Amino acid sequence: MLRQLLAVDRDETLVWLTLDAGGAIEIATGYVTATVTELRAALGLPDRPPVGVVAATIVRLVQSFVLTPGGPPELDGDAAFRDYAETVICPLIGIDTRAARADQ
Repeated sequence: MLRQLLAVDRDETLVWLTLDAGGAIEIATGYVTATVTELRAALGLPDRPPVGVVAATIVRLVQSFVLTPGGPPELDGDAAFRDYAETVICPLIGIDTRAARADQ
């Protein structure tokens, strides 16, 4: 869908995704907050760091990847995405992937 919006009106879409993105970021942060809260509860994890901060950071990372797909980190396949999630996103949420790997 994003590609279609950019093809139809690139300038307006980029303004909406950057300068006017506050509302969309707020909605996305609400969704991610709920998801992280449920995940932490299911895993018995504490609310540290605070879920709102974690969710907003994840949303901002996603926004950056959407707006600037080229450049590092190179997320060019499932293994690369998984590795990035395990080394960057999971620790933000409070999941220690090193301990999970040691248990396997």
